[in-house]
Amino acid sequence: GQEGGLGGGPARAPQLAAMLGHQVWYALVPVGSLFDWQMPAAGVPWAAATVAAAALAGFSWNPSRPATLWFCAALVPTLFVQALVPLNIMVADRFLCLALPALAFLVARAVSAARGAVLPAALVLAAMGVLTEMAIPAWRSDHALWTATADREPEHWRANYWLGSAALADGRNEEAVRRLGVAAKSGSSDGPTWCMYGQALESLGFTGEDGERVIAVRECYEFAIPLLRSPRAEGRAWLLPTAEIGFVEMSLVLGEREAAAGALRRLVSEPPPEIPPRFAPQWAARVRRTAAGVELVLEDPPLAASLKRWAGVP
Repeated sequence: GQEGGLGGGPARAPQLAAMLGHQVWYALVPVGSLFDWQMPAAGVPWAAATVAAAALAGFSWNPSRPATLWFCAALVPTLFVQALVPLNIMVADRFLCLALPALAFLVARAVSAARGAVLPAALVLAAMGVLTEMAIPAWRSDHALWTATADREPEHWRANYWLGSAALADGRNEEAVRRLGVAAKSGSSDGPTWCMYGQALESLGFTGEDGERVIAVRECYEFAIPLLRSPRAEGRAWLLPTAEIGFVEMSLVLGEREAAAGALRRLVSEPPPEIPPRFAPQWAARVRRTAAGVELVLEDPPLAASLKRWAGVP
């Protein structure tokens, strides 16, 4: 599952209201997805707003009041959690499991209060079963989930970020550049997106005539670094040092000695990063390549050796 939270941005009232409305919508009417509130909206999401209002109206009818209170009490904590820490989509989806028993409780109270509600309740439950069955294919895998999202909203930054990252990991570099380029433009304040976009551009390789691409890659890393310093940045432990070393390496390629030396000395003065084991080979290769550039361009073997010691690379 992937992050489905507020990312690095602040949790403002319109976002929280949209989140609650879509959570209620998806719990009551499983059409679309739990994170539709992240979709760019041309106007007010009237369907979600109507369902949310209907759910809150349950407080006005005594038999439905306990179930409505349960339902809202189970959903509201996600608002406070999301305001502090971005929730993984699958985790956010599981919060609905705490709310769904309230629906069964509500149906039971309605049936016990009015026997005529048995048939309508049965029809509603059957319809919800059909809708849920139709939604299952999109949730079979991360790839299916994000592909369906990108099909519905081609500029959805999170979907393009995930699909682009997967393409980069699989060696489909041109698709990675395309997807991550869309994501960078759609989610311009997301550090991981810009860092991965820089890596994707790098994956296409450079020739002597690719100065503009080298500059573009360095700009991606330069833009990503301050964003990745946020504690809420996803994958910052790995991506922040990657972006910082990437900036150094691109500066070396461009022959900008002072920018490279200054950035590198700042980097090695910080605590060494904890690189996830699965990224260790890539990290080691990047460090060795940068150290070779330091020896060649800066003509400073001690600084190159200091980089290797700092990074824990033999």
